[in-house]
Amino acid sequence: QEPVTATNVKSYVMLYAAHRMVESVRPALEAMRRGILQVMPETLLASLTAEDFVLLLNGCGPRVDVRWLKGITAFKDSRAEQSRLSSGQPLVLFEKLYWAAVSSMTDAERRELLYFATGSPVHPHDFSGRRLTVHVKSDTNDLPSAQVCTLEMNVPFYSDQAELKRKLLTSFKCETYDFH
Repeated sequence: QEPVTATNVKSYVMLYAAHRMVESVRPALEAMRRGILQVMPETLLASLTAEDFVLLLNGCGPRVDVRWLKGITAFKDSRAEQSRLSSGQPLVLFEKLYWAAVSSMTDAERRELLYFATGSPVHPHDFSGRRLTVHVKSDTNDLPSAQVCTLEMNVPFYSDQAELKRKLLTSFKCETYDFH
């Protein structure tokens, strides 16, 4: 066992990651591969992207129910105090606009919202007790963004439901989240 130093830390991290993500689960991965190859030609499997494979395994997912989303979502007013006071728009108004915008989305658009916010196009089974936090921001020149690892979205306080929905949908298409 060689000690980890500044010179070899990158090599150590790569080897550790390979062990944790591949070597420690190799038998399960090989069993999955054998099973998949029973129903899919290897040439087709080789051409799939990671996203294609996730959709193949999970499908496009069940309907994303707004009530379920409400149950896992918390809002935080991250606007500067001066902006909060001068706008006269309370957080509860943003929440109403947000849920109206989400409720008016199609199932496919709500799946995009889920992917945008969590990195998964289907319902995660467990957030380990965590909630999706929507940070309400002041700068309406920005598009919404998300940090999927921490289950956080940054969403400006747009003037109305239509603008909020339009900006969310634009963000999904622009892939402004920190996932790729």
